[in-house]
Amino acid sequence: MKDVVKWFTRMGVVPRALIIGLTMFVAFGVPTALVPLPLIAYKRMIPATVLDYLLLAAVSGLVGLYASYRLRKNAPEKGGDMKAFGATIAGLFSFACPICSVLLVSLLGSAFVLTYFEPVRHPLGVAAVGALVYLVYVERKNCRACKEGN
Repeated sequence: MKDVVKWFTRMGVVPRALIIGLTMFVAFGVPTALVPLPLIAYKRMIPATVLDYLLLAAVSGLVGLYASYRLRKNAPEKGGDMKAFGATIAGLFSFACPICSVLLVSLLGSAFVLTYFEPVRHPLGVAAVGALVYLVYVERKNCRACKEGN
């Protein structure tokens, strides 16, 4: 296992980001029923839109890129990890079915979710993508290993 971890950390930023991004795409897409899986008989109560798929792809790719920069050997110790986590969760809620989300419905109630959360779901996703773009930009700017060309 240690050899796999060493191999993964020695990879370049882009291949590592692709692996992490594709993993996140499947990990986020299957429970939200945007990526069909025949083993799970689950159907969204609100039909998926093109924007849901775009947000899934953008959040997954940006999380993969951010994580890839953070896994660099010479990456700065301080990063926006909690901000990236918050933006990722906001992005996840933006393309997930709000009625099917047990967490949202149990915390807020189905009437509140449909009345107040559903209309701001996609703008929340756009804000999450903007936050992740900013965090990737800051991480790229501060990455010493990236400046050295490694």
